[in-house]
Amino acid sequence: MFKKSLKFIFILLNMIVASLFLIYSINQYSDTHNLKQFDISADYTPFQLPEPASTTHDYLHQLAVIKKTSQKMQIHFLKRSYFTGYNSGSKFNYNTFKQNVLFESDNLSNSLLSNYFGHHFQSGKVYSTAAKSNSLRLKSYGTIAFTIKEFNYQHAPQSREGIFFIQTTNPNQIEQYLELLSQNYNHEFASNYSVKDFLAPEMYPASIDLNLDSSNLRTLTQVAILFQLIFFMIYFLTFNYENGVYSLLGYSLFQKVNQLILKSLIWGNLPILLLRIFYEISKQYYDLILNSCSVLFGLVTLEYLLALAITFILGKLPTNRFLVKRADNKYLFGFAFLAKVVLVFLVFISAQDLADFAGQNIKTAFSQQTNFYHKYVSFYPLVQGYNETLDKIKEGKYQTKNLYPTLNRAGAIYIDTSSLNSENPYLLQNVDVNVNYLKLVPVKKLNGKKVILSDQDTNKTILLPQRNLQNTDKIAEFYSSKRHEKVKFIIIKNQQALFNEKGQKINNYQYITVRPLKNVLQKLDLNIFTGASADTLKIPLIKNPLATYRHYEKLLAKYNSCDNLPHLIKASDSDLEEVKSQAASFYLSGFDLFLSLVTLITVTLSTINLYFSIFGREFAIKQALGRPLREKTYFYWALILLQTSLLLGLIIATKMLNLSNLVLFAILTIGDILFSTIAIKSFSKNLVRRFLND
Repeated sequence: MFKKSLKFIFILLNMIVASLFLIYSINQYSDTHNLKQFDISADYTPFQLPEPASTTHDYLHQLAVIKKTSQKMQIHFLKRSYFTGYNSGSKFNYNTFKQNVLFESDNLSNSLLSNYFGHHFQSGKVYSTAAKSNSLRLKSYGTIAFTIKEFNYQHAPQSREGIFFIQTTNPNQIEQYLELLSQNYNHEFASNYSVKDFLAPEMYPASIDLNLDSSNLRTLTQVAILFQLIFFMIYFLTFNYENGVYSLLGYSLFQKVNQLILKSLIWGNLPILLLRIFYEISKQYYDLILNSCSVLFGLVTLEYLLALAITFILGKLPTNRFLVKRADNKYLFGFAFLAKVVLVFLVFISAQDLADFAGQNIKTAFSQQTNFYHKYVSFYPLVQGYNETLDKIKEGKYQTKNLYPTLNRAGAIYIDTSSLNSENPYLLQNVDVNVNYLKLVPVKKLNGKKVILSDQDTNKTILLPQRNLQNTDKIAEFYSSKRHEKVKFIIIKNQQALFNEKGQKINNYQYITVRPLKNVLQKLDLNIFTGASADTLKIPLIKNPLATYRHYEKLLAKYNSCDNLPHLIKASDSDLEEVKSQAASFYLSGFDLFLSLVTLITVTLSTINLYFSIFGREFAIKQALGRPLREKTYFYWALILLQTSLLLGLIIATKMLNLSNLVLFAILTIGDILFSTIAIKSFSKNLVRRFLND
């Protein structure tokens, strides 16, 4: 009876490992094709335009200049627009994260894109990997949607953003093209840009840009295979008695192995292989079928050869060693338990979205967020959108220059307390605010009058509490020498409360820095659109967040920011919105977590099975003597304690110790203990009778 359950676990473990390996290979197959279709650097060279177009008219004008240059040089060009993010405005949903790639070519028939998609494109046609009524279907790999079409020189594009490419990698042609392009551009736009202004910006590596990271799944698969091999050796050694009987009956080496494991190997791998082949045929991944068969055949062959080797070695031992049922695999059990520790850690890593979700729920439950900013909204989340370049500072300056003035004039307030939350020296422990903030939260001077400042001031103003009056010269020197700025001072009363980004009262600042609009436009160093749910910039609410977004949608569209700032939330609901975002991330990564948990449960069940296969005789004797359960399983619980200590050590060593991860660590540990307790009680029932039957 006991060995029947062990065979069932062996088949189940084979199915899990085979599934993991095949899922990983499909994932790699899709990633390889997506990367090949996205990265066109083998035949194309990227370039940029010196200024982004703020209107459709300007964009079409720029496009005409590029077209004129390409026709003169007889070099084809295209644009790649890669979007990663959410729909904006009324269509926004945390669960609708998507990745789309759009290629627009000047001439599809002569384009070299066919080298990357394995399809000959025709001019005037639209092609897509997604099902669209007006396009021809291309084979799809994974969840990234590719669309290929020609430029429309008369109508607004899907996006004005993207990376332009010319169809050449010849250095001389590239130099000549950019030289002519700069001349044509300067002539059309009455500008004075040099060739350097048209050189391609630094971009994310393609694999990072597409978020192609299967390292967790790969490591999970590798460790699962390692555990399977260790389990297999112990499993096979558990049947040493049957092995000895077959030897006495005169069975050959292959006959003994076939009797012991062949059926289990077939049932553990064949159903998964058939499901995989059916899936690949449905997806038209015909070139992957042979790979699937060879991978599973390799795994089965490895296990079969390992069984032959073990049987051969055991065949050299005296037969009576088998018949007395010796268990010489305690060391292998130790290795199996170490493999389980690694698997638990991998589950821990794959469950980070769950940890963030649980941690955010705890924070929200104990949050002191107030309704102070209930009449304001903030942009959340901040996403990559169509931005493929690495220059975050340039993007921040662009948004500050073009978006902030309008929002500031509408009454937007700015409050940045980030310097208070870090180990900054005294001179940096300040709070940054704008002039509008002082209208909402008045600050009083020593004479009791409110501080009133103008957005037309060119310099920052330092509001210094009276208790810090002796530091005036130090602060002035700091701004002068380190930031090359002149500041003016206003002395204010002590202990005046401000409200931080979440509406909580604070008074632990050393001074307040006020940023007038004119100064902001000179420096362009405002810390806005941070991506935090409690953003530093808060905009007056117009009816509701959606109505407010629609009010500013034209402004965002003009400066190519709808893709980066797709949604407005009530500033007083930042914690709740963060919970929603974390829940969506948890939902989107749920498949990886499901795989990890199924693997962990199977491995835990296998470990307990192995424990009883090795220590079962001793356990049965103690059970017959009436010993308590904890005394009979002290060795297993000692290993669980070791596992918990090692896991906590790995978390600390990898600098992942925080509230969210502590919650996840507790969930995994308690879950493992409960599951182990239930399994041990189940296996220990009638253990004496089982061993007598075996």
